[in-house]
Parts: sequence; C-alpha cells; structure tokens
Amino acid sequence: MQINYSGDGKNMVKELSDSKEKMFIKQGSSTDYITSTNTLIFDPTKGFKFFDKQGGNETGKQSPAVLLLHDISHAYRDIFNGINETMYKGMTPLQTASAQAQDEQFVTRFYETPGAQKLGQGTRRSYEQPKEKFTPVSVTSTEEQK
Repeated sequence: MQINYSGDGKNMVKELSDSKEKMFIKQGSSTDYITSTNTLIFDPTKGFKFFDKQGGNETGKQSPAVLLLHDISHAYRDIFNGINETMYKGMTPLQTASAQAQDEQFVTRFYETPGAQKLGQGTRRSYEQPKEKFTPVSVTSTEEQK
C-alpha cells in the first residue's frame, strides 16, 4: 500500500494509526525506529544543526518534530512496504551498508525534506551531511534554548 504523500505526514500518520499493525512509541534519549519491535523512540528535547562540512558553517536547523517525521517515515516504509532489516539477510556487509544508505537517502529526500520545507525549517543535501544535536525551546522550534 502506498500513500499520496502530502509533505506534512498527515496521511502517513493516519494510515499508521488505522493499520492493524501495532507500533510502539516511547520517549528516549534519541529519535530512532527499531524495525524488529515496531518501536519508535522519540527525544522531544533534541533537534539537529546541519553544517556545510565538518567544523564548517551552519546551513540550517531541524526541530525534534522533523526528526520524528524522518523516523515515522521509516516506520511507514517498514509496515506498508516491508523495507526493514530483513531485506539485508544474505547480503555482504558492504551491500548492507549500501542498501541502508539508499534507504536513508530516500527517506531524507522524499519525506523529511518536504516536511521540513513545509514547516520553514532547514534541509540537508544528504543524510550524511555533518550535523550536531541542539536543545530547542520546544518540540516544533528551531530556536536554540539559552
């Protein structure tokens, strides 16, 4: 099943909510999706700052909400498209790393970036772009807490 992605995640979240598949959401010290347990871990206190190169100039920021959108997108692709670690069985470590990188690039380009743009937040040119965590004033803000 594939949705007509609206760029804000509303349809995706509705489909996940309406799904018979159980997904667990827990607060944690990072934001990640664990496919083996259908568990979304969310840290509402950390966003990302992106840089043009390691130790370089800041190019944008994303709130914890956009990081959550990124990992909800992984959950969606797992539950509805079967894109998860079971695909990597029988692959060499290099093939696995390549497939994982392709999945991250896909999620970054087609889910995270449209959502960030709709919210007026920074985008990254690549999943691998240098970044560091920061503490925003709220879950939807890119304003850094003083």
